[in-house]
Amino acid sequence: MNIENEQELYLLVMNAPVGICVLDAQTLIPEIVNDSFVAIAGKPREEILGSFYWDTFAEVRAYFENALTGVIREGKP
Repeated sequence: MNIENEQELYLLVMNAPVGICVLDAQTLIPEIVNDSFVAIAGKPREEILGSFYWDTFAEVRAYFENALTGVIREGKP
């Protein structure tokens, strides 16, 4: 992805009317989170960004880990 595409993605996510968290699929570390996601998560942005997703959201790991793994493995939302 080139710089222009990265900037477009960032602006799209940050201005979306729904909560979005963009993860690195290899490391499961959030790279972008918008204000709506932060509000839904109930955690500070600084706690979410740059941290292993399941460390930050350990309380929901049992419910969503299989679904997220499937999305990453199969590419299906």
